[in-house]
Amino acid sequence: MRHGGAHRLWLTASGALLFVVVAAVFLGRHYAVPRLPRLLLYALAFTESLVLVPTVLLSFQRMAGLASAGALRAALLGACIGPLCGYAIGVFGLGVW
Repeated sequence: MRHGGAHRLWLTASGALLFVVVAAVFLGRHYAVPRLPRLLLYALAFTESLVLVPTVLLSFQRMAGLASAGALRAALLGACIGPLCGYAIGVFGLGVW
């Protein structure tokens, strides 16, 4: 993550979240979802942690000055923890069940 890599990483993460919002609005309008804000809330609750957890882990690794060889491990760990966090937020935090 040299030469502006952390900045590009955060730009990519925010672009991915913006894409989720745009896709949710498009699909909500296409399928005539009665509550578009609720659809956006659930879409972001399930996907934001999948995007943000690896980004935060890689940023912390960069700030700690660890070797770039551990970047793959940090990204994989974040990719495994992210969906679990999104599921917990979506199901238990927002009261799906």
